[in-house]
Amino acid sequence: MVYCTILLAFSAERMAHPTASSCIFLTTSQLTQFGCIFSALIACVDHPGVPNSVLIQEGSPLAQKYKNKSMTQQNSFDLVWEELMKPDYDKLQDCIGKEEFPRLRSIVINGKLLRKAR
Repeated sequence: MVYCTILLAFSAERMAHPTASSCIFLTTSQLTQFGCIFSALIACVDHPGVPNSVLIQEGSPLAQKYKNKSMTQQNSFDLVWEELMKPDYDKLQDCIGKEEFPRLRSIVINGKLLRKAR
């Protein structure tokens, strides 16, 4: 999330001073910006409240499902992605553009992995 945090800081600076020529932006991609924000928002969805290492030690179903790798992160992503794909969110899906889903998925997953690494 370091990259995303920097990106959001630059975006906030851009909004505060839209004509400032000294602002440097890491990206102008709206999809990347949305992906970073989305990744931060879903970070703890359905989090069990204990670290992944405890889930592994306890033999949690999450640990088994995700083969002891980033279980809470993968679980939160899977739950939210499944929700996003529901017909209730057709308008949001249309705004994103269904052809952009693979790219958005990659941005969100990379954001979650960066968050895990900090």
